Amino acid sequence: RDIKPSNVMVETRKGGKPFVRLLDFGLATAIGCGRGVCGTPKYMSPEQWEGSEQDERTDQYSLAVLACELLTGHVPLEDVFEPKHKDGQANDGHGVDESREAMRNAALKRKLELPHGLSFWRRKVVAKAMAKLPDDRYATCGRFAAALALHAPVPVSKWILFAVLAALLAGLVLLVCTRADVRSQKDLPAPVIVPQPDPPRPHE
Repeated sequence: RDIKPSNVMVETRKGGKPFVRLLDFGLATAIGCGRGVCGTPKYMSPEQWEGSEQDERTDQYSLAVLACELLTGHVPLEDVFEPKHKDGQANDGHGVDESREAMRNAALKRKLELPHGLSFWRRKVVAKAMAKLPDDRYATCGRFAAALALHAPVPVSKWILFAVLAALLAGLVLLVCTRADVRSQKDLPAPVIVPQPDPPRPHE
């Protein structure tokens, strides 16, 4: 299980439709990574670091890290997984044993810190997919993808936005005028009712 940008390829098919292809997906099974510590550190789930049982929810964790990186340009806990050298260059994530131990502790124990640039709801979706325990994540990667797509920003034409604002403004003006008219009617004096005498009866 090694979901990361270099293993995700996007190609264009007939009609210009994009098609995403995941590479090396069977590599984990081939080298026996059902259990055991293997993968690219910054995309590894807590159960990968522990070497415990892994399933599709493990891939969901890595996919959430990848989605976060695509949306913001940064990975969670970047200060641990991409430490800077003295020359300012980023570490490749495969440093000395001390670095790997710090990464392991961050993945297992440290509170999740998502980078800036995610909306409120997208932060909740990504945080759920990156829960420490697999049972706290989405049941499937499909549900995670659906939740992420549900909160995607919708491009709105400036003319549509202007029309909506104009309609809201018109409704507000109408509401204010209606309330003012009702108040003015309440301020009018009550009508005076003058009793009318009974008409005279004709003589018999």
